[in-house]
Amino acid sequence: MYDKIGDQEQSLIEARAKKQSIETEKVTGDYIYKILICFDKFYKLMNEEKQRKLMETLIEEVQICEER
Repeated sequence: MYDKIGDQEQSLIEARAKKQSIETEKVTGDYIYKILICFDKFYKLMNEEKQRKLMETLIEEVQICEER
């Protein structure tokens, strides 16, 4: 009986950890979504140097194709 209780307690701990992980990811996703909605406002607040560095970080490479 004690082994079953121990197994159930371990399952409960794992389930709580999984729930916490999912909630953390959701909070992060919600935060990123809010930033993207207000991106233009944040971008306007930056000086030119920070804007340039941000664009360099976001855009790794630009390829121009001759044909459409």
